[in-house]
Amino acid sequence: MPLYLSFQRVNDGVCDYDICCDGSDEWAHVGGLKCEDRCKEIGKQWKKTEEEKEKSYSAALRKRKELAAQASKTENEMQDRILALEKEAQDLEASLADLEAQLETARARNRGKTASGQKQGKAYELAQLAKARTDTLRTVLEEVHLQRDQVVNLLREAEGILSKFKEEYNPNFNDEGVKRAVRSWEDYVARKGEHGSDSFGDDALFDALKHEHDEPFSNPEQWAEEAEPGLVHKLASFLPAGIANAIEDGLASFRSALVSNGLLADSSLDDGSDEPQEVRDAKDKVNGAEVSLNLKKSEIQDLKRDLKEDFGVDSVFRALKGECVSQDSGEYTYELCWMEQTKQKSRKGRADTTMGRFEKISSIVVDEPTPSGQIVQKTKVTLLYTNGQTCWNGPARSTTVILECGENNELTKITEDEKCVYSMFATTPAACESPVAGKDSQENSGKDEL
Repeated sequence: MPLYLSFQRVNDGVCDYDICCDGSDEWAHVGGLKCEDRCKEIGKQWKKTEEEKEKSYSAALRKRKELAAQASKTENEMQDRILALEKEAQDLEASLADLEAQLETARARNRGKTASGQKQGKAYELAQLAKARTDTLRTVLEEVHLQRDQVVNLLREAEGILSKFKEEYNPNFNDEGVKRAVRSWEDYVARKGEHGSDSFGDDALFDALKHEHDEPFSNPEQWAEEAEPGLVHKLASFLPAGIANAIEDGLASFRSALVSNGLLADSSLDDGSDEPQEVRDAKDKVNGAEVSLNLKKSEIQDLKRDLKEDFGVDSVFRALKGECVSQDSGEYTYELCWMEQTKQKSRKGRADTTMGRFEKISSIVVDEPTPSGQIVQKTKVTLLYTNGQTCWNGPARSTTVILECGENNELTKITEDEKCVYSMFATTPAACESPVAGKDSQENSGKDEL
């Protein structure tokens, strides 16, 4: 194989066997140097090395083929799963429509009714409050009535004493204090006669209070049997019959239209805890079907989104997703998780640092020397990881993973190109060219992939 040797290395007193195996680069024998012909020995070693490379490359291609087949199988399973989920979603939608119809039927059947054993509506709450206030008032008035009777008895006793004092005192007894007391008593009797009674006038109120149990507020259970429109009927009862009937009919029709069109909630169904059991059961079935349907739709969207992602030629990197490789370097262990993230793990027990999260597959052009010593440009597959943890007083960490074709998944080198910007070098069968592409590459470049 012809190779390139710089003229500066010809007759320079050094045998360049790596390029010129027969030693002809030192044909002038400068300083008496004579380079032996080692082509046979070097050729044998080169052939062995090339055979090992070819063997490794063939193994890498086989593994790549397996990865591609695994990725294809995974995608087929995902597509089958999507079809199955879509069928299940269609069935659920039909079932949900039936359940919603059953719910509406249950609501219509129970509209205006009160769930068994339940007391619902604001009317009942107001009646309960009114009854509590009335009971409190009744208790207070009973105490006041008792105190009044005690005071009246004391007053009558005092009046008897003063009346007897007036009748029995001696008017000829010249005591001004006694005379003033008698005159005051006479004035009191005269004023009392003008009012006509010694009653406080609250007997009628107390009698009415004793009959309070006959009023609706004393029996809120009756209110529980009425729907909220009963309040309107009570107000309408104060109007002339013709006007009241017209108002009630109009309100009923208007409210029914609002409820039917979903613009007004049915007052008998406002509180889920007070709904009839039939309605609650129907609603639970609807809610359960909606949750199941939404979960299936969400899974379908996730699968379709995943299928649209770029996983390279033949989606080969899909088969590696989630697997990790690592390498120790200094006080850290660096980890590459394919298609997920890169990490820097402390070997001294400190917290891990995320160096980037997978963003996309890309490529990079690098300069590489050929066996003949020439520098050529070569395109390599890269994985870009961005939006890692933010550096102190710096940017968010990022990693570019530069891939080489290799028989095994290995992390070979890590560098920090600039602050918080890293490069990882790795080998993987997924980076090998497919057999057809590899054949075209060899025809164009005249050399193997490895």
